[in-house]
Amino acid sequence: MMTTRRSREVDVRTASLQKEIEELRGELGMVQSSSLNAGRKTEPAVDGLETRKLQAANESLRKSLESTEEARHQDAGELAQLQERVRLLQSSLDVLQASSVGLEAERAVLSEKVSNLTTELRKSQDEMARVSARNEELSQEALTKVRYAERQQKLLATDRDVRDILGARSLHIIDVYDVSSQGEFERAFGRIFYTEGKSLIFYAFDLDQQKGLKRGAVFQAWGQKGESKEDPRSLGAFYMDDPAQNRWVLKVDDSKALSRIDYVFVTDGARKEGVRPKGKPLLSAFLNAAANHP
Repeated sequence: MMTTRRSREVDVRTASLQKEIEELRGELGMVQSSSLNAGRKTEPAVDGLETRKLQAANESLRKSLESTEEARHQDAGELAQLQERVRLLQSSLDVLQASSVGLEAERAVLSEKVSNLTTELRKSQDEMARVSARNEELSQEALTKVRYAERQQKLLATDRDVRDILGARSLHIIDVYDVSSQGEFERAFGRIFYTEGKSLIFYAFDLDQQKGLKRGAVFQAWGQKGESKEDPRSLGAFYMDDPAQNRWVLKVDDSKALSRIDYVFVTDGARKEGVRPKGKPLLSAFLNAAANHP
C-alpha cells in the first residue's frame, strides 16, 4: 500500500536525520574543544582570529543542528499522522473484510435459492410438457369423436335419403364403371340413385386411387344435356363418406338443375372446386334410361 511505503520512507529519513544530528553534535564538541586548546597555546592576535573562526563555525553548526532538529520534528509529526492514517485504514479494512464475509455468506444463500428455484422451474416445465401432451391427446380424442359424430350424422342423413329414394317412383339405380381405352374396367367405380327431376345421390369408390392424381385433389361432379350446347353445370364436390371403404358421396336436391341434365361425369380439380371441368372424366353415366325400380 502507498501509506505503508510512505511510512517506511519517513522512518528511514528520521533515522538518517538522527544520525546526522549525532554527527553534528560530535563535530560541534570537537570545534569547541579545539577552540579551548587554541586559546591556551596561541598568541593573543592569532587567538582572537581563530576564536572568531571557531565561533563562526560553531554558529553555523548550531544553525545546521537547529535546522536538522526542526526537520526531524517535522518528519516525526508526519510519521505520527501517517501512523494514524494507517490505523484508520486498517480499521476500514477490517470493516470491509467483515462485510465481505457477510456478503459471501449472503451470496451462498442466494446461490442456493437460485439453485432451488431452477430445480422447481425445471419440474414445472416438465409438468407443463406433460399437461400439454395430455391436452393434445384429449384434443385429438375430442376431434376424433366430433368427426365420428359428424360422419354418423351424414350417414344417418344419407340413410334417410336412400330410404326415401328407394321408396320413390321413377327410381334409377345406375352402376358406374370407368373403362380404359383397352376396354378394361379401371379401379374407380360408383353407383347412382336417381329420382327423375327430384334428387340424385352419387356414391363413388376409390376416386383417389387413379394414376397421375395430385395429392389433395377435389373431385367434382358435372351435369349436361346430351345434345345441348350449354356448358356443363357443376353439381358440387364429393366428400369422404366412409374411409374404411374409401367411399365418397355427392347429394343433389336441386330439381331445376336435375331437370336440365341427362348426363353426369366426374373430374378431379386442383385442391378447389372449379367453374369449368378440366381433364379426362374419371366416371360418367347417362341418366335418361328407363326407370329400373318402381
